[in-house]
Amino acid sequence: MEDSSQVAKYLKIGDTIALVSEETGYLAAEGFADSRVLLEPFDDSNLGIPAKFRDCLFQIHSRNQYTAQRAYRKALKKDEKKTDEELRELRMSAENERATNIIQ
Repeated sequence: MEDSSQVAKYLKIGDTIALVSEETGYLAAEGFADSRVLLEPFDDSNLGIPAKFRDCLFQIHSRNQYTAQRAYRKALKKDEKKTDEELRELRMSAENERATNIIQ
């Protein structure tokens, strides 16, 4: 049986973290629609924590896979000589991959 202090040492999918540099500040992002990441400098008036600390929090997610979906789209676009069986297998692989990405 694992000690609970041992389990807490490692990041898990779903954990929320803040990334900080001791010299410069916190890494921040303004939301899902904006993919830019910026550096939020330390705020001397509030113990070094930025006013918008919520923008400095990131959640750990699993990595999605897109290889099978890309291969299926490529096979549909090109005039490659694919048999119906090969196209069916590519489509099934793409659908399974898409479903796996949604579940995660």
